[in-house]
Amino acid sequence: MLTPTRLIQLLIMLSLLIGLFVWRTLSFESSEQSSSEQSNQVSKTDQLLCQLSMPCVLESASGRFILTVEEGEVVPDQPFNISLTSELKNWTVSDAKMVSEKGFEGKISVTLVPVESINHSITYQAQTMVGACSEKNASITLQITLLIDDKTVPIEYTFLVAN
Repeated sequence: MLTPTRLIQLLIMLSLLIGLFVWRTLSFESSEQSSSEQSNQVSKTDQLLCQLSMPCVLESASGRFILTVEEGEVVPDQPFNISLTSELKNWTVSDAKMVSEKGFEGKISVTLVPVESINHSITYQAQTMVGACSEKNASITLQITLLIDDKTVPIEYTFLVAN
């Protein structure tokens, strides 16, 4: 039988469930808005997911850039060599860093230095390493800021760290 006490309890539970439903709906909409804002930011940067066993070619509006990891994979606590090559004439690397949100949770500065050009291309190289990652197969993004004809152009290469 439905007593006044049970009726009050049911009304409280119903209002609680409706409140939770409204809260979840509003929080889902706000997370969709923030993810769409993030996707707008990514579209401003040329980005590529790389398989490091072969050269990684990024075709961008600014030109063609080839990233090579000599070792073929990135292993924590092991140095690896990076090469960035392009046939563009007036470009330099102004900044480079490796960023991870779930791996080592931070930024590692990378110093890419120019080496002698071969076949009319310009090459920058660096030797770097990542520390032990907290997650298996952590995703690392190499963010490079280029200066091309005095314009700043960001590019990104994303790859996985082998564990």
